[in-house]
Amino acid sequence: MTVATRDYIKRDKGPARKKPTKGGKRKAAPKKRPFPTKFALLALFLIVSLGAGLVFLSKTPAPEPVANDTQSSAAQAAATQTTQTESAQSSKPTTESAIPPRPQEEWQYKDLLENRTVEIDTPDPSTQQVSTQTYIMQCGAYRSNAPAEERKLQIAFQGLSSEIRVSTNEKGTWYRVVLGPYASKRDAERDRNHLRRAEIEPCAIW
Repeated sequence: MTVATRDYIKRDKGPARKKPTKGGKRKAAPKKRPFPTKFALLALFLIVSLGAGLVFLSKTPAPEPVANDTQSSAAQAAATQTTQTESAQSSKPTTESAIPPRPQEEWQYKDLLENRTVEIDTPDPSTQQVSTQTYIMQCGAYRSNAPAEERKLQIAFQGLSSEIRVSTNEKGTWYRVVLGPYASKRDAERDRNHLRRAEIEPCAIW
């Protein structure tokens, strides 16, 4: 009978070693990432600041309307102007009481004019000399009768009467269109201006 031999040497050896990896190095265990403490503190600070700002805004009183400020400033300006006016009036010296009353002037020319008589010398009409000079106005001189008659007709259309006077001298026979006689030169000039506006000219007065 054969007894199996035991290999006590191999059995007593420690745990078997792991086979080395390729390259002869072991893989390092992955490191754990640290917790982002800085970012957490920054986020907490922002949240606290936002809450504090909201609380401050809720407690701040609302501003008054601009119209009230304008009305109050206008009222203050009016009150200031009134105060300045009153102070100026109170500080103004009373010169009216210091000036004596104005003396009353007495004029006598009114009584003199009412009682004065003016003498006017009026000449006697019988002693005045009446001018006997008369004026005539000639509005054309022609060699024949036809143009003279035409000018006479033009003058008649203006409401004035004229006549044709025939005269003979060294130069021959002339047909003159004559108006008048006039008692004054002013009357003759009035008719001449009337004919001039109607473009009937030239007209000579003598």
